[in-house]
Amino acid sequence: TAELVEAVKRVALVAERNTPVRLRFSEGQVAIEAGTGDDAQASEAVECRLTGPDIEIAFNPGYLLDGLGAVGTDWSRISFTQASRPAVLSGQPEEDGDADTSYRYVLMPVRYAS
Repeated sequence: TAELVEAVKRVALVAERNTPVRLRFSEGQVAIEAGTGDDAQASEAVECRLTGPDIEIAFNPGYLLDGLGAVGTDWSRISFTQASRPAVLSGQPEEDGDADTSYRYVLMPVRYAS
């Protein structure tokens, strides 16, 4: 969780107000990106475990950071079905453990121009 929080904070520095950060999940890593075209751009990768197909989803960085800060565990789990549907963020006490469902944070994705 802490590594993801720090990466989102660094990438969000180049995002203009209300500009989403894109999370591109693939096996073994999540790439966090912000900025497009001639604007400032940032990209960073964090290790992750993915169950299911690769997916790209975008969130308001402030809301994502709020949720990550509230889970209170060393690991986080983001559950989603499609990039256009809400995602559920929950804590996970151990890397291979089950999600801690005592606190769940719903994140609404943001549409972005590709």
